Amino acid sequence: MDDQKRAQEMFGQLTGKAVETMTVWADANQRVLRELVELSTATAKEGVRLCGELQQGALETLRSSQSAAAHWQSAWANGSTASRRRSSSWKVRLKPSRARPSGFSLRRSRPARVSRRPILPSSRR
Repeated sequence: MDDQKRAQEMFGQLTGKAVETMTVWADANQRVLRELVELSTATAKEGVRLCGELQQGALETLRSSQSAAAHWQSAWANGSTASRRRSSSWKVRLKPSRARPSGFSLRRSRPARVSRRPILPSSRR
């Protein structure tokens, strides 16, 4: 009978140790999953915040470009020569690509000269 009692006690101890081990593993898994969920949540919040900031910046840029376009349109409609001078003082002209590989250059030109005759490449003048 002593052997049977010892076997039952030993079986009870092993069962208790197995339950403790499973409890420790379950707690560790729960902590890891909690941290993973917190990380995922923080990442999602940061992504949403960044997307909102980008959209806000795009809307502000759109508003400012619309107001600038309306300003220049009204200045042109009213015949403001100062705004015409400012807006047409820089022109992009196409040149033969002998000197530069890009073929384009930014050149300052007078508004009166540009409005009287078409812009031609320098070899045709």
